Parts: sequence; structure tokens; C-alpha cells
Amino acid sequence: MELMRWKLIYLVLFLSHISGLLTKQLSLEEIAHYRDKLKAMFDYAYENYIANANNFDELKPISCTGVETWGNFSLTLIDSMDSLILFKNYTEFERVARYVVENIDFNQNINVSVFETNIRVVGGLLSAHLLSYKTGMKLEPGWPCDGPLLRLAVKVGRKLLPAFQTRTGMPYGTVNLKYGVPFEETPVTCTAGVGTFILEFATLSRLTGDPIFETTALNALRALHSFRSHLDLVGNHINTSDGKWTAIESSIGSGVDSYFEYLVKGALLLKMPELMDMFNVYLKSINKYMKRDDWYFVVHMNNGLTTMPVFQSLESFFPGLLTLIGDIEQAQKSLLNYRYVLKRYGFIPEFFDVSNNNVKRNGNPLRPEFVESLFYLYKATKDPNLLTIGAEVIEAIEYSARTECGYATIKNVDDHTIEDRMESFFLAETLKYLYLLFDNSNFIHNEGSKGVVINHDNKQCVIDAGGYIFNTEAHPIDASILDCCSSKSRDFSDIIDKLDLYELVGLTSNTADNQYNSNAKPSSDKHDSEPTVSIQPSSDVSFKSKDHIDQFSATFDIENVESTLPSITPTLDAAFQLDMDLSSIDDVIESPASINEDVVHKFDPSAVQTNNEPWTPIISPYGQSHLTPNEPANTQYCDISKHNNCPLLETPEIITAAPSQQHHFSHSIPPDLNMSDFILQYEDDELSSSSFQDQDYEQYQEPAQSPSYSNYTESSHEILLCFPLPFLSPFTKYGQVLIRSEI
Repeated sequence: MELMRWKLIYLVLFLSHISGLLTKQLSLEEIAHYRDKLKAMFDYAYENYIANANNFDELKPISCTGVETWGNFSLTLIDSMDSLILFKNYTEFERVARYVVENIDFNQNINVSVFETNIRVVGGLLSAHLLSYKTGMKLEPGWPCDGPLLRLAVKVGRKLLPAFQTRTGMPYGTVNLKYGVPFEETPVTCTAGVGTFILEFATLSRLTGDPIFETTALNALRALHSFRSHLDLVGNHINTSDGKWTAIESSIGSGVDSYFEYLVKGALLLKMPELMDMFNVYLKSINKYMKRDDWYFVVHMNNGLTTMPVFQSLESFFPGLLTLIGDIEQAQKSLLNYRYVLKRYGFIPEFFDVSNNNVKRNGNPLRPEFVESLFYLYKATKDPNLLTIGAEVIEAIEYSARTECGYATIKNVDDHTIEDRMESFFLAETLKYLYLLFDNSNFIHNEGSKGVVINHDNKQCVIDAGGYIFNTEAHPIDASILDCCSSKSRDFSDIIDKLDLYELVGLTSNTADNQYNSNAKPSSDKHDSEPTVSIQPSSDVSFKSKDHIDQFSATFDIENVESTLPSITPTLDAAFQLDMDLSSIDDVIESPASINEDVVHKFDPSAVQTNNEPWTPIISPYGQSHLTPNEPANTQYCDISKHNNCPLLETPEIITAAPSQQHHFSHSIPPDLNMSDFILQYEDDELSSSSFQDQDYEQYQEPAQSPSYSNYTESSHEILLCFPLPFLSPFTKYGQVLIRSEI
């Protein structure tokens, strides 16, 4: 009986396929009509967002108001920037670009999704930066390897890096934009939340020459791949601290989808076969265990048995991905399955139960995945039937989702009732893919014959030569531009796994002290064209920077640093640059009342907390430095000192605190670590520091015998020493300690 039911279902689907092949083909006039209609739909939705929700993340299209959803930084505006370029609204793009750079604050005390912030904000800013030349706007001389939108993307990217400070290198799901990972944040996150960073992070690295982003994303991808099951399947949620799976459902849909997408697109963007090899491992198991007559079901990751014979709307991206790797036939078969569901309801429900041939979850927030696959398949095949299917999608949206102020989410695909939300991806993805489907002359479709030659850094680059790679939020990245900035980068295949200071300079923990200059003397002011920095008392810290902007920042080149810093091979110096944004510290200095009684505040790694009691340094675990609940810190005599002399990649800070307060802190240092291997001594005739020799971890944690340092006075010197901390995270390489002593 069960077999007969399945045969009937597939007979219905087969007939649906036949009817799909017999759809009426659109004329050239009709294609032009839908292209113009899509532009009008975008303008209508976008203008209503600007009019009713400009300062909010998203528009509520029924009540005509705005709503904060992902962080309160005008998310729809950022998500729509490159769409404005594709729809040729260049004047509005220039206005929005200036507004975003000058007004959007990413230093807020708010918790945000690491995944969503990356794909929407970092991806949106990068794409807008790369496409900005299309508008005719004036660009900075350093474009495409520099520019305000790129710098903002880098800043947001750095805000996300603390999430990756886990034992595995896989990220937490949430980060606070001002203070890092929330104190009690769960280490459990979805698979896509681990594996959906390589496009944006590698683009940041290739444009800026700083490998920290690409390294971090690759570490996460490799770690996630290593935790796959013996069947070469991954689950839905994983504990990023130990790699144990907390949800064992394996699918190509919700919670996993963009992981597979980024393996393929990352391989194409970066010319990295390793990522395609990873995907092919999964594809073999997907076809073996999930695929059932051109559907893909949810299975158990450890035994391959079907747990839910459902089709998820998020799976609709998969035919497009298959098209990218050349499996056109399978892509067409699966797409026609999905078209059957679309034809039946007008919209694809979130979950469709294939075995019972009915809806399991009946909403649809105007998702883009199905039209994304239409776009890729049409680009590959030019099958006119795909345009007809696209026209059906447009008519359904216009008829059922249009409201007085925009386009609303479909609450129920059975009766097309709506709810009061317009997701940012409707403008960023859904309308964009549909428009590109009908606008065959768009520059996105270039195939190499219309490239643009630009001069950059004493060489010529060919850009806009086709091959745009879309991130999972449909933000296009021009792969050719990444090569244009190669002079700022290094050979990533050689350096990507060699960011440990010991490996780079040939040190071991036993020889580290001998390799450091023991005489901390101010460096001479001899590098007129580059930033310089000196190890000096904090009362007279000096540096020179080519730029000085309102939010103080300076880039420190380790090649120009003398005294306690090691000499690094010049070709690797870019790996040790840090754009230090100290605005949060300035806020505290200017407004001491903002230091409350509840918590030892976490600032930039260069911030050091001081106290009137004797103190010793302590290391905050994975970027977190909160007190335990209901245990106040002694802040009566607390102040903040800025120390700009330590070249850091993103790293947890070392915070000083009085011994009476140290029990409030948790520690992440291995118990067998001898701190004397890492704390570097400073001695000369005038200044000396108490020795850390023979002070083991237990004494370091509970410093009953800890050295007693003088209170800070004008007669004291502060000496900042840098030392490697390779045990804190896969990409944390430096920490810093402030050693005080009397003259």
C-alpha cells in the first residue's frame, strides 16, 4: 500500500514536469515588461522603507513603521546598497554610501548574530565597495584596495573575530559589538553558522593584505569538516568548544545550507581545490543517503536513515549550486520538483511533506532560494521556460504580498494571508535575482569580453571580467579585483597556517628571552613616511601616522619598532599590523561615570585597568573578562591607560586587577603552563621588574606569593612588553603585560 502511494505521488509529479515543459514562452516584449515591472517593485519597496523605516533594520509593510531585528543599524539600507547599483540608481547609492559611513555606529553595546552580521553587513559593505566604481562616484586613490566602505567592512569583521576564540576555532553564534562574546553565550551553533564566512573573510584578507580573516574562516571550515560522521555527513548543530554534535539531523536545508554553498563558491572565488574536495566528499553522501527521486530528505547523520521525508524551502538553492558545478541535469530535475510545489500553492511553504503530499510549515517570507536557482539555470541553459516560471513568481508576489507600504511575508500559503514584516533579503536577494533573470544585458552577466583595465600600484588590472561570485545574501564579489590587490597580500598557501610568532621568527619558548632586545630605548624618529612607535613611559607615548581621523586609529608596522619587539621578515610584516580603534576607551576616559560597579569592563586589547591595590596581570579567557554575578569590582580608584605600543592581531586582553579581585575571574591557561616561558623580563640600570621566575600556574591564578608592585605615581615608569600566547585560540598570537616598577 505504501509503495502504491509513492507511485501515485511521483505520477503526479511527472505530469507536473510535463506541464512545466509545455509552459508558454515569453515574447521579447513580455520579457522587457517583467524587467521594468521588477524595477518598479524594487523602487516601491525601497522607497517605502526609506519613508517609513529609514533608521530601523526592517520595514513593517502593513503598519508602515520600522522595526529593529538584527542590531539596529539600518540593516535593509546596507543590504540594499549593491541592489541600487544593479538597478542603476546611482544617485541614491552615493547618498546611502555617505550616510552609512558617517552615521552607522558599529560600536554599540548590543548582541548580534555572527552569521547574519557577516553575510548581510560585511558582505553588503564589501560588495558596495567593489561595485562603487560603476556609479561614477569619486573614489579614493587606493581603490579597490582601500576606501571608506572597505574600512568599515574591516571594522565590522574585527568585531566578529572574538567569536572564533574557541578551542576548535569554530565560532560562537553571538557576539557583542562592543564587548565581545557575551559572558554566558552558549557554544552550540548551527552548521551554517560555522561554515559561512570564507567568502567575506577571504575577500577582506585579499583586499587588505591581512590574513587573519581568511585564516580564521579556513580554520573553522577545516575544523567543521574534521567533525563529520563516518558516513561523511554533518548534523544541524554543533558544540564549538568540543566538536560534539547536539542535533544529528543531516540535510541540505535549514541550519546547514550555506555551508555547502560556501565550499563550492569559496573554491571558485579563491581557486582553492581543497574546498571543492570537501564538498565532493559531502555530495557523494548526499546523493547516497538524502536523495530520493530528485528530492533531498532529512537523514540521521550516523546511520543515514530518513528521519523526515520533507522538502524545505531553503533547499531550493541546491539546483543553483548543482548548476555551478556542472550537474545541469540533476539541477533541472530537482527544480521541477520544487516548481510543482510552487504551482500548487503559489508560494513554496517552509516545509512540504513529500510522503503525505501536504504542507508541514505553511509560511513563506518571500524567500529568494528558488529564484536564485532559476537565475543560475537560465544563465547556463537559456531555457525560456525558466523565464515563464519566473514570471509566475513575480505575479504571485505582486498579487498576494503587495501592501500599502511594501511587500509582506506570506503567513499561510494555503490562503495567502500575510503578516507585518518585509525581510531585508527581499530587496537584497529575491528582487535582485529576479531582475537579473530578466535583464540579460546586466554587467553581472559579463563573460570576459567586456573587462575594464585599471591602473593600481604601478600595474594594470583587469576587473569586471565576469565570474561574479554571490555570497549567500546575493552580494556579488568580483573575483578579478581580489587579484588586483595581490601586492598587498602574501602567498596565502604558504602563510595561512604559519601565524605563530615562534614559527615566523624561529623562536622556541626557551630562546624567546634571548631573541628580544633587553634594552628598551625609544626608537629614533627616522621613518618619515611610515607610522613609527616607541617603547616609552606611557606619559610620553609618541607615534606618527599618515592619517588622523575622529575615531583615533593608527597602523603600527613591526618593522619600524625597536627595543623589546622581535625583528620580523619584511615580507611578512603585514601579518602583524593592527588598525586599533580605541573609541570605546575614549568614551570611558571622557565619561568616568560610565565605569559602573558591576563588571570589570572589557575594552580594546591595548587598554589596561589599574587599581590602587597591589596587582598582578591576569589573562581573560577567550576575550571574556566579566565578573561572576553579583560580585562587584573595586573601581573606586580605577582609571584607564592607553598603550599603543604592542602590535596585536585580534587577541584577548591581559587585564590587571588587585589580588582581592582576582578570584572573580575564570582562567583558560593550561595548568601545566609555566608562565616564565612567556613573560619576558626587562632589566637595566634604571628600571627593573620583579621576576616571574618559578611562579607556576597555581600561584599565578591565586597569587598569594605574587610580586607586589608599586602604586602608579608620576615617579613610576610603565613598560609594555609583548609576548606570544599560542595557547589561547587558533589565531591569537600576542598578548601584552604592563610591568611597573619605581625609578
